[in-house]
Amino acid sequence: MNNSARRKTETLGMHPGTAQNRLRKLILFHLVKRVGEDTCFRCGKKIESTDDLTIDHKESWSGKDAKLFWDVENIAFSHHLCNSLGADHHAGAHERGMATAAKTRKVGPEGTSWCTGCQQFLPITEFFKNRSGRNGWHWSCRACESKRHKKGK
Repeated sequence: MNNSARRKTETLGMHPGTAQNRLRKLILFHLVKRVGEDTCFRCGKKIESTDDLTIDHKESWSGKDAKLFWDVENIAFSHHLCNSLGADHHAGAHERGMATAAKTRKVGPEGTSWCTGCQQFLPITEFFKNRSGRNGWHWSCRACESKRHKKGK
C-alpha cells in the first residue's frame, strides 16, 4: 500500500474503496428518502436505515433477459430481508422473514459472537467491528479472517 492509500486508510478507519461504497449507499439512501421512494417494494413498509436498503428488480432478470437487469424502470427499493425472500411480494413477508431469522439465529452468552469459521461462540474481542453486521461484529473471528486472507494470496 502506498503512502497516500495508507494515509487515507488511517484517516477513514477503513480501506478507501470500502469507504467509497458506504458513501455511495448513504447518498443513495438520502436521495431515496428525499424523493419518497423509501417504501419497500415487497412489504410496503418504510425502509428505516441505510443498512436495510437494497436495490431490487421488480421483475426477475435471472435466466430471462439481461435487459431487465439494466432497465431502471424495473428497479425498486426493498428491505434487505424482503429482497432476499424473493418472489413473496405480499404484505407480511417482512415479519415472517424476521420470525424465521430469529428462530434460526444463534444466540450466545453475553459478550460473545458466533464465528462462522470456527462454528462456535467467541469473545467479541476476537472479532473486527462491522457496522453493517447484524450485531456490529464481523461474521468470522480475526483468526479465521487471517487464514482466509492468507489463502487468497
